[in-house]
Amino acid sequence: MVLERQLDDDWDAVLEVAKHAHHIHARVGYDQGPQVPHPAAPEYAAALASHQRYWEAIWSAQRASGRDHSSMTPEFGPDGYLHTMPFTQQPVADLWEVNAWMGRTEREHFQAWYSGMAQA
Repeated sequence: MVLERQLDDDWDAVLEVAKHAHHIHARVGYDQGPQVPHPAAPEYAAALASHQRYWEAIWSAQRASGRDHSSMTPEFGPDGYLHTMPFTQQPVADLWEVNAWMGRTEREHFQAWYSGMAQA
């Protein structure tokens, strides 16, 4: 799912797409932008939370269909996605650190989600 607006107000579309997802490319976009500079930044907390809700919908759909595993790749990228400083084109964040942070965060997120589902 790639988008440049949050779909929290169109949840039926999220649930329909979730049924067809096999793998998650974990990049956090924001309104009018395909990628936040760093998903840990507090100014992007709402965008991260929206994407995490989408991913939970995908995990729920995968579980409901009997899948025994789920996969996700942190996919923050340079090439027009990573913000750069004007004139110098220097990246505003360390791409390796952003992807590593996302991988750790979503591993923890999935484990917490899965534990909650197992207890339900």
